[in-house]
Amino acid sequence: MASGFGEFTASLIVSVLVPLTGYIFQDLHLNFNLLILLAPLFFVHIAMLIAFEVPDYDADKIAQKTTITVRLKPANAFLLHSLLLCISFGLLFYLAVIKNPAVKFSIFLFPLGIVQVFLFDRAVRNPTQRYYQFLTAAAISVFALSAFSLLLGTLIRDIPTIIKGLPVLRGIFDAPILSILWMHPIH
Repeated sequence: MASGFGEFTASLIVSVLVPLTGYIFQDLHLNFNLLILLAPLFFVHIAMLIAFEVPDYDADKIAQKTTITVRLKPANAFLLHSLLLCISFGLLFYLAVIKNPAVKFSIFLFPLGIVQVFLFDRAVRNPTQRYYQFLTAAAISVFALSAFSLLLGTLIRDIPTIIKGLPVLRGIFDAPILSILWMHPIH
């Protein structure tokens, strides 16, 4: 029997536990800053799963599945989906305001998030295969680009530290222009 928490557990595993496990295996300790960065990704993943459920709503209802979309109906699932994206982008905006350099690329995904909300609304109001395909593509794009932009921002933030640890490349960031590029001085 289904627990009804499939979307939550799938999102927890895919967007939090997998990256966290990889980080712990590499760094051998838990980093609270990483958990803060993974929170927006968690909400985007749940929103993506809800978007995936919309095209299957009728079949899932007949099969008596307990997906979020079946339990809430598509109109309310749209509201939850929109709220999850707002929470995710709100967290990203907050992290950008407190000057977390890992999120500097993620902010540019906000227009794509708006497109996803628009397509979800269209798919609920006018359920056609075309809107379902666009919605699914937008949901995948927002999640994949969110993960990629957080990874890219984290790597760019940590490149000076990584390079300073390599004996061959020490001193490469002594040039002032390269210190400015990474937006923090290297001493």
